[in-house]
Formats: sequence, C-alpha cells, structure tokens
Amino acid sequence: MKKILNSAYNVILISFLILLCFQTNAQNKAELTIVIQECHRDSALTYLSELKILKNNTYYTTLTSELRGIDMEFLKDLEFGTYTFVYKTFIGKENTITLNITKAEMYILTICADFIDYSKEKYKPIIDQLGENDSYSIIFSSNGCYHSFTTSIIIKRENNRYLIVWGDKSKELSKQDIENIRRFEIELNYVRECCSTTNDMYVIKYKEVEKTIRDGGGGWYGGHYLEEQLFGKK
Repeated sequence: MKKILNSAYNVILISFLILLCFQTNAQNKAELTIVIQECHRDSALTYLSELKILKNNTYYTTLTSELRGIDMEFLKDLEFGTYTFVYKTFIGKENTITLNITKAEMYILTICADFIDYSKEKYKPIIDQLGENDSYSIIFSSNGCYHSFTTSIIIKRENNRYLIVWGDKSKELSKQDIENIRRFEIELNYVRECCSTTNDMYVIKYKEVEKTIRDGGGGWYGGHYLEEQLFGKK
C-alpha cells in the first residue's frame, strides 16, 4: 500500500513539475499580431505576397498565402530576441522592419505595404523643377472592365504659387498638395506594366521631353488616388 501511495505521489509530483515548467516556458514567450496596411491611404488593409522573418539575424520562417496574399497574421510562442521582417513594397522595393521582443506580452506590428523613404530618392520631381510661369502636363487615361476615360492635367507655377487644372476642376495647391504630387511622381518610376485588368497610362510632357508610363500591375492606382487627395472622393 505504501509503495502504491509513493508511486501515486511521484506521478503527481512529476505532473506538477511538468505543468510548472510549461507555465514558466509560456511566461517567457510572447505573441505577435502583424497587420499589413497602406499607411498613406487612410490605413486601408492590404496584402503582401510573402513576409520573411529573421530571428537574431538567422532565418526563422516565411509567411505566404496561396490566395491573394497575407493581410493579418498571428504568431505565438515567440522567444525573446530581435526579429527582422523583410518584404517587398507595392512598388517592388525591399524594406525591412526590426522588432525587439523582450517581454512575455502581446506585440502589434504594422507593416506599411506602400512604404517609400522619399528622402532617399534621387529623382527630382518635375514640380520642383518649375520656374516662374513654367508648367507641365499629364494625360491620364484608364481602361478597365467597367470604365474608360482620359483626363488632361496641367500643373503650373505663377507668382510663386502652384496651380493645377484637372479636367474641368482647378485649384491652388497647398503645401500638402505639392508634397502629394512629389510622392506621386516618385512612385511613377516604379510602376509595373503587368498584369491587371485595369490599365492606366500617363503621358508626361515637360518642355521638349515627353515620357509615357503604363501601369498595369494593379494595386497602386496612383492617378485615381491623387485625384482623391487633391479634390476629395467623387
């Protein structure tokens, strides 16, 4: 009888120690919620084709989706350390984010799929090249399953003010408007011609130089979004 009691006691003790070890282990691990957003576009949820994760500069895992892409992910049982997240932005540029996990708590990481470090771009937007009484034009056309249009855009500098005529609309540009146009011009350099049902084309003319850019990659919709920024939603 004594041996049976000792045996039962040992089983209970071992079970308790295993449970205690498990709880201690869990207390030393964190959880992470990853949210993919278009941070420059009213924080709308969007997608990434894949997200590579490194832990302490060593490969950890890659998150992918066989469908449209990943928009929100939950990771559990993360050990403490420095995690690096590597992804391609919507214009195809590689970007990295580092997160130090040092506590057993829930972390939230927002990844901006539309991130560009504009300050590091070498391209000088045309709007910054304009002299007094100078101007440039953009013919913006778009074709899709349910729409087709062509719009003329003229941006000019007069009396040290910047003005825009967009189809039948016009306005004086604010500092934020000018910044939005700068970003639009920079992003234009990275658009892809393939492979969406919506195809946008931009014919840009400044002085004697004319350049045609086609955006068929889908997901950017730069001209559509710039019009909303300047004149509000239709």
